[in-house]
Amino acid sequence: MDSEAAQAASSAANVHYVYALVRRPGKFALEDVFYIGKGKALRALSHFEAAKKDLYASAKIDQIKSILGDEATVDTIEAHCYVLVGDLSERDAYNVESLFIKMLGGPMGPQLLNLQRGHGQQETPLLVPVADARIYFDAVEEHVDRVSSDQLASFRVNDGRTLVILVKGGTAAIDEPASVVTEEAGPIDRSVRVEYVKQIRTLRGWSPEAPWTHSEAAERASVWWPISQANVGHIRRITERANVEIALLVRDPRSGSSVVRYAWRLDPQKNWLFDGKRWGLPLGQALEEHPWRGVKLLRSDNSRQVLVGNASGIGYAVRASSNETTS
Repeated sequence: MDSEAAQAASSAANVHYVYALVRRPGKFALEDVFYIGKGKALRALSHFEAAKKDLYASAKIDQIKSILGDEATVDTIEAHCYVLVGDLSERDAYNVESLFIKMLGGPMGPQLLNLQRGHGQQETPLLVPVADARIYFDAVEEHVDRVSSDQLASFRVNDGRTLVILVKGGTAAIDEPASVVTEEAGPIDRSVRVEYVKQIRTLRGWSPEAPWTHSEAAERASVWWPISQANVGHIRRITERANVEIALLVRDPRSGSSVVRYAWRLDPQKNWLFDGKRWGLPLGQALEEHPWRGVKLLRSDNSRQVLVGNASGIGYAVRASSNETTS
């Protein structure tokens, strides 16, 4: 197909539009919208024809009957229809329709009388504050100092340094056995053993369009990590003098970069969980305004990501803590 033919075919395909039906004729006002639809040709007017002929019953039809009266003409019908976006492919029209329904069908606008939330809602963008968009959809780069596991024994707390435990989540769902806490003490003080049960649970993967809830993120961040018993003791020693933080990095499927999406403070009063080989981190207060959320962490000595090549999925870094984190 040559370029002119392709352009003509594309133009012919973009015949769909998204429209709104409004309660009052005249100047368009969002608060008057009671229905959002998608169509082509005279689709928008078909609702009024259906109301005049009593083809079916619905809240939308009742609303149309109440605003048209018995003497409706084409002019009065058209005064209640507005094209919102035109020149669309059918797929784009479905998605735009769903976005308008999402925006106007909730607390942002009037209650719509649509029976469905649109046919393309699976591709409707999330409506999120720009700060959340940065956290879940974007990433800024920051160079940080790593701390090797061998350096935990000599880590010294001062006013300008916060130890951050870095753990890595994933975009793929994982199956793992459920576990229960026993009454058996773990190998060190303030630790407790767990045992696995036969029940298998599936933990869904992360995606920017459907990020984990805080409880899902906490479940992925807390267990299970290959930390030596000695290093658990070193981390506990550090928490006696200063805050220790936990940052969950998730690999962004679009850029391939691992980005901090969630953060917590480690709770020194909670028990560490021990399954015989690995440890569960005692998560405390969620740090929703942590300065590393939405940040791609790079090693201070080069441009490699902090956990690149780390098969265990856990590491340590230092955060300059001049800006205190809050919940």
